Amino acid sequence: MAENHKCLFISLAVLITLVVWLDYWPYSGEGDAILHYRNLREGVDHPEVMLTAWARPLYAAVMVLPASYGMYAARIAAAILTTVLVWQTMRMADDLGLRNSKLAGPMVLWQPYAFALAADTMTEMPMALGIVLAIRLWLARRLVLSSLMVSFLPLVRPEGFFLMLMWATMLWLPSVTSLNRWQRLRRCALLGTGMLCWMAACALIVGDPLYVIRTWSWPAGSYVAYGNGALFDYAAGWPEYCGPILFPIFILGIFPSMKSKMWLPWAVWSMVFLLHSILWWRGWFASVGLLRILACTSPLTALICLEGWNLIGRTRFLAARASKVRTCATILAVLTATSIPMLYYVNDAQNHHPKLIVRAVNYVKTQCLLDPAPAFFVSDELVLELLELPPRAEQLKRNPWNREAQQEMLKSLPPGSLGIWDNHRGKLWFNIDIEELPDHGYEVLFETEHSLRQYDPITFGLRNWPVHQRCVVVRKLRQDENRNGVDPESPQRDNMK
Repeated sequence: MAENHKCLFISLAVLITLVVWLDYWPYSGEGDAILHYRNLREGVDHPEVMLTAWARPLYAAVMVLPASYGMYAARIAAAILTTVLVWQTMRMADDLGLRNSKLAGPMVLWQPYAFALAADTMTEMPMALGIVLAIRLWLARRLVLSSLMVSFLPLVRPEGFFLMLMWATMLWLPSVTSLNRWQRLRRCALLGTGMLCWMAACALIVGDPLYVIRTWSWPAGSYVAYGNGALFDYAAGWPEYCGPILFPIFILGIFPSMKSKMWLPWAVWSMVFLLHSILWWRGWFASVGLLRILACTSPLTALICLEGWNLIGRTRFLAARASKVRTCATILAVLTATSIPMLYYVNDAQNHHPKLIVRAVNYVKTQCLLDPAPAFFVSDELVLELLELPPRAEQLKRNPWNREAQQEMLKSLPPGSLGIWDNHRGKLWFNIDIEELPDHGYEVLFETEHSLRQYDPITFGLRNWPVHQRCVVVRKLRQDENRNGVDPESPQRDNMK
């Protein structure tokens, strides 16, 4: 009972921390987070948009209700899912008989990239929860439920397909399970349950059971614009992912954790790590080589780190110290490990980007610029949420991903069209920089910018965002309009120091 109370206390502490953090950082700098959220909002009236592979149907089904109450409610729901993940990670450490098992929960969020996603509308942490549940069910020899859980993981993230193959292999190997051939066949068949449900939903809502297949990233190398990298890019980035405290602990935990009872967590962790390394190396299936993707194995990383932590605790140096000294050292280590992810977050330039968006939106609101505009375009969909525009607003013009098509769209918009553009997503995602907008007939009405300090990315993870961030409000001029009315060289400025 006392152990359950410890789990409950840690879980509540995690939830309170995440909620307080949301009050200070209400808007995410993660670009895909706002897209997932807007997809959920659109799915309320147009459920077919939640059936595509990118939408993650099971994730969407869980999150669509809180998202209907706004972004804050959706992020609170995400924080609750992460809290359940922390609780389940501690239980998994108990199942494996690891010492100091309650530390496994906090170690999930001591991983800076996992902390950054913990209360965000992203799919990595819900996927991590599904993986933990599947592993715990397998370790408890509840193979039917474990197979059913894995069958639905492709509806959360595409790694689920490869986990299905892993589970099918484990079920079929006599050395792993003591089932007869008929029992293995039945359990392998269960692995198709999630996909059958997905296809059935497509048939009912869209009228095409193969809708998910037709909307996938085919062929494998079709998204060449996403680029590719070296095979060992993820391995090279692993110190940054773990942070300066957990990385050496992870290294120390590798060999102690390579024991028979840890074979399944290690197998899943290795498969996901190798999978993304290969996909990024080959440039397949729109892989973008982002370290945050590895947060979906954050509870397994936490188990390996826990073994490293226990190894340190068994060293002669600490064993010879007085209990008070060991306690003080432990408290200091815990506080330091807890602060590192927060330092990552605060010093990650993309998390300061929404501040510019908010100021640009406030200018549009105070000047009442949106209503008379015949068309409206943005580089960041957070603008649409702040302006409370519905996902399919008539004014809204969606950006093409192709540079030539984007230029053509900008030129074709009618005079008076309004836009909010920034110097990162506008350039990285849509290949148009702020300096190009006047060449397409736009005047800058408002400009806000700030400069950020540059820190070592291994320590603070800046992810190569521009140190100088800038956002503008622009309006399309008439062909015969004289720019002297509002001098594009002297827009209203709002510099943030």
